[in-house]
Amino acid sequence: MKKTAIFPDLIDITKKLPGANYISYPTGLAAYIFSKVVSKIKNPGVIPPEVLDYSLRKQILVELESYGIIIDYQYTKKKSVVCL
Repeated sequence: MKKTAIFPDLIDITKKLPGANYISYPTGLAAYIFSKVVSKIKNPGVIPPEVLDYSLRKQILVELESYGIIIDYQYTKKKSVVCL
């Protein structure tokens, strides 16, 4: 499964937060939301988002969606590989 975050276009971003752009808005919003859950991470060290506990990942995605971010889920079938 592949997840893609779809952020608003520049016109909608500037309506929500004047002065923000298509780079600063997603970056700042993602950092803000992640900072809200960082205190709940139990393991020390560098932890990429894909190894966070399911509940923390879900909390981040739900929070993103509450700000109007669309999370697109794409499913693909695995291909069988035959080794000779």
